[in-house]
Amino acid sequence: MPPMWSARFGDNPWKRGTAAFLGGAIALFGVRLAGGCPSGHGLSGLSQLAVSGFIALAFFFLAGLVTARLVYGPRK
Repeated sequence: MPPMWSARFGDNPWKRGTAAFLGGAIALFGVRLAGGCPSGHGLSGLSQLAVSGFIALAFFFLAGLVTARLVYGPRK
């Protein structure tokens, strides 16, 4: 168990498994709703130098940073 996870959520493996399952289900719903993999869109768009690919990847990274802050809290 990563120490950061244990400090924030405890050592319960069921809680970790449930969080992983729910995160995967949300990602699966998003992929289905969007009609494809968002990271594939970003990478394909970058290889074609499409503006939409750059915008998509910028928002993916931004969403990842916000999510990490919400899950793990501010840095100490």
